Amino acid sequence: MSAHLPIAVKRPLRRIVAHGQWLRLRRRYRQNVIFIAGLPKSGSTWLRDMLCSIPGYYGFQPDHITWTDHNLRPDTFRAYDHLLAVVKLHTYWSPVNEAILRQEGLRYLVIYRDIRDVAVSWYYFVTNVREYHYLREAVAPLSFEQGLHYYIDNFLADEVRWISDWRRHRDPAMSMELTYERLRGDTLPVFAEAARFVCGDLADAVIAQAVTANSFEQKSGRKPGQEDQKSFARKGISGDWRHKLTAEHKARFKDIAGDLLIELGYEQDKNW
Repeated sequence: MSAHLPIAVKRPLRRIVAHGQWLRLRRRYRQNVIFIAGLPKSGSTWLRDMLCSIPGYYGFQPDHITWTDHNLRPDTFRAYDHLLAVVKLHTYWSPVNEAILRQEGLRYLVIYRDIRDVAVSWYYFVTNVREYHYLREAVAPLSFEQGLHYYIDNFLADEVRWISDWRRHRDPAMSMELTYERLRGDTLPVFAEAARFVCGDLADAVIAQAVTANSFEQKSGRKPGQEDQKSFARKGISGDWRHKLTAEHKARFKDIAGDLLIELGYEQDKNW
Protein backbone atom coordinates (compact mmCIF):
# COMPACT_ATOMS: atom_id res chain seq x y z
CA MET A 1 0.00 0.00 0.00
CA SER A 2 1.55 3.30 -1.10
CA ALA A 3 3.08 5.43 1.63
CA HIS A 4 1.99 8.51 -0.33
CA LEU A 5 -1.74 7.89 0.01
CA PRO A 6 -3.55 10.16 2.51
CA ILE A 7 -4.55 8.47 5.76
CA ALA A 8 -8.25 9.04 4.99
CA VAL A 9 -7.80 6.79 1.95
CA LYS A 10 -5.21 4.39 3.34
CA ARG A 11 -7.18 3.26 6.39
CA PRO A 12 -10.33 2.09 4.54
CA LEU A 13 -8.17 0.40 1.89
CA ARG A 14 -6.26 -1.46 4.60
CA ARG A 15 -9.52 -2.76 6.07
CA ILE A 16 -10.68 -3.98 2.66
CA VAL A 17 -7.38 -5.78 2.02
CA ALA A 18 -7.32 -7.15 5.57
CA HIS A 19 -10.86 -8.50 5.22
CA GLY A 20 -9.82 -10.34 2.07
CA GLN A 21 -6.89 -11.86 3.92
CA TRP A 22 -9.20 -12.92 6.76
CA LEU A 23 -11.49 -14.71 4.30
CA ARG A 24 -8.50 -16.52 2.82
CA LEU A 25 -6.52 -17.33 5.98
CA ARG A 26 -8.88 -17.26 8.97
CA ARG A 27 -8.77 -21.01 9.55
CA ARG A 28 -4.99 -21.07 9.59
CA TYR A 29 -4.57 -19.32 12.95
CA ARG A 30 -5.65 -19.88 16.53
CA GLN A 31 -7.28 -16.46 16.83
CA ASN A 32 -7.97 -13.57 14.50
CA VAL A 33 -6.99 -10.80 16.95
CA ILE A 34 -3.62 -10.55 18.71
CA PHE A 35 -3.51 -8.14 21.64
CA ILE A 36 -0.23 -6.70 22.96
CA ALA A 37 -0.10 -4.80 26.25
CA GLY A 38 3.18 -2.95 26.07
CA LEU A 39 4.90 -0.60 28.49
CA PRO A 40 5.75 2.50 26.41
CA LYS A 41 9.20 2.45 24.79
CA SER A 42 9.68 -1.25 25.54
CA GLY A 43 9.73 -2.89 22.11
CA SER A 44 5.97 -3.29 21.68
CA THR A 45 5.98 -1.63 18.24
CA TRP A 46 8.80 -3.92 17.11
CA LEU A 47 6.86 -6.93 18.40
CA ARG A 48 3.72 -5.72 16.63
CA ASP A 49 5.58 -5.25 13.35
CA MET A 50 6.99 -8.78 13.50
CA LEU A 51 3.51 -10.17 14.13
CA CYS A 52 2.16 -8.09 11.24
CA SER A 53 4.70 -9.84 9.01
CA ILE A 54 2.83 -13.11 9.55
CA PRO A 55 0.71 -13.50 6.39
CA GLY A 56 -2.69 -11.86 6.70
CA TYR A 57 -2.20 -9.83 9.87
CA TYR A 58 -2.43 -6.02 9.92
CA GLY A 59 -1.91 -3.53 12.72
CA PHE A 60 -4.91 -1.52 13.94
CA GLN A 61 -5.56 0.96 16.73
CA PRO A 62 -9.08 1.33 18.16
CA ASP A 63 -10.71 4.68 17.40
CA HIS A 64 -11.40 5.43 21.08
CA ILE A 65 -7.74 5.36 22.13
CA THR A 66 -6.13 8.68 23.12
CA TRP A 67 -2.63 9.66 24.25
CA THR A 68 -3.62 9.20 27.89
CA ASP A 69 -6.36 6.54 27.79
CA HIS A 70 -5.61 3.06 26.47
CA ASN A 71 -8.33 1.28 28.40
CA LEU A 72 -10.35 -1.39 26.64
CA ARG A 73 -14.09 -1.19 26.08
CA PRO A 74 -16.53 -4.08 25.84
CA ASP A 75 -16.77 -3.46 22.08
CA THR A 76 -13.07 -2.69 21.43
CA PHE A 77 -12.44 -5.91 19.51
CA ARG A 78 -15.79 -5.98 17.65
CA ALA A 79 -14.26 -3.82 14.92
CA TYR A 80 -11.94 -6.72 14.04
CA ASP A 81 -14.45 -9.58 13.92
CA HIS A 82 -13.75 -10.18 10.22
CA LEU A 83 -10.09 -9.18 10.11
CA LEU A 84 -6.71 -10.56 11.15
CA ALA A 85 -5.62 -7.77 13.47
CA VAL A 86 -2.71 -6.97 15.76
CA VAL A 87 -3.76 -4.43 18.40
CA LYS A 88 -0.88 -2.94 20.38
CA LEU A 89 -1.77 -0.64 23.27
CA HIS A 90 -0.20 0.69 26.49
CA THR A 91 -3.18 -0.57 28.49
CA TYR A 92 -2.82 -0.80 32.26
CA TRP A 93 -4.01 -3.94 33.97
CA SER A 94 -7.37 -3.45 35.67
CA PRO A 95 -10.22 -5.79 36.63
CA VAL A 96 -12.28 -4.31 33.79
CA ASN A 97 -9.55 -4.70 31.15
CA GLU A 98 -8.83 -8.24 32.33
CA ALA A 99 -12.55 -9.11 32.22
CA ILE A 100 -12.80 -7.87 28.62
CA LEU A 101 -9.84 -9.99 27.54
CA ARG A 102 -11.35 -12.98 29.32
CA GLN A 103 -14.72 -12.34 27.68
CA GLU A 104 -13.06 -12.30 24.27
CA GLY A 105 -11.12 -15.50 25.02
CA LEU A 106 -7.99 -13.89 23.62
CA ARG A 107 -4.48 -15.06 24.28
CA TYR A 108 -2.35 -11.94 24.69
CA LEU A 109 1.23 -10.75 25.13
CA VAL A 110 2.65 -8.43 27.79
CA ILE A 111 6.02 -6.78 27.16
CA TYR A 112 8.11 -4.44 29.29
CA ARG A 113 11.72 -3.38 29.74
CA ASP A 114 14.25 -2.16 32.28
CA ILE A 115 12.44 0.99 33.33
CA ARG A 116 15.68 3.00 33.39
CA ASP A 117 16.06 2.40 29.65
CA VAL A 118 12.38 3.29 29.22
CA ALA A 119 13.09 6.71 30.73
CA VAL A 120 16.01 7.40 28.39
CA SER A 121 14.10 6.29 25.31
CA TRP A 122 11.01 8.25 26.41
CA TYR A 123 12.93 11.54 26.54
CA TYR A 124 14.31 11.22 23.02
CA PHE A 125 10.97 10.01 21.69
CA VAL A 126 9.05 13.00 23.06
CA THR A 127 11.63 15.63 22.17
CA ASN A 128 13.01 14.40 18.84
CA VAL A 129 10.71 11.86 17.21
CA ARG A 130 7.04 12.75 17.74
CA GLU A 131 6.55 16.41 16.88
CA TYR A 132 2.84 16.09 17.67
CA HIS A 133 3.34 14.36 21.05
CA TYR A 134 1.03 15.87 23.66
CA LEU A 135 4.01 16.48 25.99
CA ARG A 136 6.32 17.97 23.38
CA GLU A 137 5.72 21.57 24.43
CA ALA A 138 6.45 20.78 28.09
CA VAL A 139 9.48 18.52 27.61
CA ALA A 140 11.29 19.86 24.51
CA PRO A 141 12.73 22.94 26.29
CA LEU A 142 14.25 20.73 29.02
CA SER A 143 17.78 19.40 29.01
CA PHE A 144 18.19 15.62 29.09
CA GLU A 145 18.90 15.74 32.84
CA GLN A 146 15.81 17.88 33.47
CA GLY A 147 13.71 15.71 31.15
CA LEU A 148 14.50 12.57 33.13
CA HIS A 149 13.48 14.32 36.33
CA TYR A 150 10.20 15.23 34.59
CA TYR A 151 9.70 11.56 33.73
CA ILE A 152 10.50 10.48 37.30
CA ASP A 153 8.15 13.10 38.76
CA ASN A 154 5.23 12.35 36.45
CA PHE A 155 5.46 8.76 35.18
CA LEU A 156 7.88 6.49 37.02
CA ALA A 157 5.60 5.38 39.87
CA ASP A 158 2.74 4.71 37.44
CA GLU A 159 4.95 2.66 35.15
CA VAL A 160 6.28 0.64 38.09
CA ARG A 161 2.63 -0.10 38.85
CA TRP A 162 2.01 -0.96 35.16
CA ILE A 163 4.64 -3.70 35.29
CA SER A 164 3.75 -4.93 38.77
CA ASP A 165 0.02 -5.18 38.10
CA TRP A 166 0.36 -7.09 34.84
CA ARG A 167 2.85 -9.51 36.39
CA ARG A 168 0.70 -10.06 39.46
CA HIS A 169 -2.74 -10.31 37.84
CA ARG A 170 -2.41 -11.50 34.25
CA ASP A 171 -3.96 -14.86 33.44
CA PRO A 172 -0.94 -17.19 33.01
CA ALA A 173 -2.93 -19.62 30.88
CA MET A 174 -4.01 -16.91 28.43
CA SER A 175 -0.98 -14.63 28.39
CA MET A 176 2.76 -14.64 27.86
CA GLU A 177 5.19 -12.22 29.48
CA LEU A 178 8.16 -10.92 27.48
CA THR A 179 10.93 -8.44 28.06
CA TYR A 180 12.67 -6.29 25.49
CA GLU A 181 15.99 -7.65 26.72
CA ARG A 182 15.05 -11.28 26.02
CA LEU A 183 13.57 -10.39 22.67
CA ARG A 184 16.62 -8.35 21.66
CA GLY A 185 19.11 -10.89 22.97
CA ASP A 186 17.63 -14.03 21.37
CA THR A 187 15.09 -12.73 18.90
CA LEU A 188 14.30 -15.79 16.79
CA PRO A 189 13.41 -18.34 19.51
CA VAL A 190 11.71 -15.79 21.78
CA PHE A 191 9.57 -14.42 18.97
CA ALA A 192 8.80 -17.95 17.77
CA GLU A 193 7.50 -18.86 21.22
CA ALA A 194 5.35 -15.71 21.42
CA ALA A 195 3.99 -15.98 17.87
CA ARG A 196 3.06 -19.63 18.26
CA PHE A 197 1.44 -18.91 21.63
CA VAL A 198 -1.04 -16.50 20.04
CA CYS A 199 -1.28 -17.85 16.47
CA GLY A 200 -0.83 -21.59 16.86
CA ASP A 201 1.42 -23.62 14.59
CA LEU A 202 3.62 -21.50 12.32
CA ALA A 203 6.28 -22.62 9.89
CA ASP A 204 9.88 -21.85 10.81
CA ALA A 205 10.29 -19.95 7.54
CA VAL A 206 7.37 -17.62 8.36
CA ILE A 207 8.88 -16.77 11.73
CA ALA A 208 12.39 -16.29 10.32
CA GLN A 209 11.08 -13.96 7.61
CA ALA A 210 9.18 -11.85 10.16
CA VAL A 211 12.31 -11.49 12.31
CA THR A 212 14.59 -10.64 9.38
CA ALA A 213 12.20 -8.10 7.84
CA ASN A 214 11.95 -6.21 11.13
CA SER A 215 15.51 -6.36 12.41
CA PHE A 216 17.10 -3.14 13.66
CA GLU A 217 19.51 -3.20 10.74
CA GLN A 218 16.72 -3.66 8.20
CA LYS A 219 14.50 -0.96 9.69
CA SER A 220 17.13 1.67 10.47
CA GLY A 221 20.01 0.97 8.10
CA ARG A 222 22.30 1.00 11.16
CA LYS A 223 23.89 -1.57 13.43
CA PRO A 224 22.66 -1.83 17.05
CA GLY A 225 24.47 0.75 19.14
CA GLN A 226 24.73 3.29 16.31
CA GLU A 227 22.52 6.10 17.57
CA ASP A 228 20.17 8.40 15.68
CA GLN A 229 18.38 10.52 18.27
CA LYS A 230 15.72 11.58 15.77
CA SER A 231 14.78 8.04 14.75
CA PHE A 232 12.01 5.92 16.29
CA ALA A 233 14.57 3.07 16.25
CA ARG A 234 17.09 5.21 18.11
CA LYS A 235 19.85 2.81 19.21
CA GLY A 236 18.56 -0.76 19.44
CA ILE A 237 20.42 -1.82 22.58
CA SER A 238 19.83 -2.48 26.26
CA GLY A 239 21.57 -0.79 29.17
CA ASP A 240 22.04 2.67 27.66
CA TRP A 241 20.89 4.15 30.97
CA ARG A 242 24.35 3.39 32.39
CA HIS A 243 25.80 6.14 30.19
CA LYS A 244 22.98 8.62 30.74
CA LEU A 245 21.73 8.68 34.34
CA THR A 246 23.30 11.00 36.89
CA ALA A 247 23.84 10.06 40.53
CA GLU A 248 20.70 12.00 41.42
CA HIS A 249 18.65 10.15 38.79
CA LYS A 250 19.92 6.82 40.10
CA ALA A 251 19.04 7.72 43.68
CA ARG A 252 15.49 8.56 42.68
CA PHE A 253 15.12 5.38 40.62
CA LYS A 254 16.35 3.32 43.55
CA ASP A 255 13.79 4.96 45.83
CA ILE A 256 10.80 4.44 43.49
CA ALA A 257 11.74 1.43 41.34
CA GLY A 258 14.62 -0.21 43.17
CA ASP A 259 12.63 -3.11 44.61
CA LEU A 260 11.00 -3.84 41.25
CA LEU A 261 14.37 -3.87 39.46
CA ILE A 262 15.57 -6.51 41.93
CA GLU A 263 12.34 -8.52 41.60
CA LEU A 264 12.69 -8.53 37.80
CA GLY A 265 16.32 -9.61 37.95
CA TYR A 266 17.77 -6.43 36.50
CA GLU A 267 19.71 -5.87 39.74
CA GLN A 268 20.73 -7.98 42.74
CA ASP A 269 20.59 -5.09 45.18
CA LYS A 270 20.50 -1.29 45.21
CA ASN A 271 24.26 -0.85 44.95
CA TRP A 272 24.38 0.31 41.35
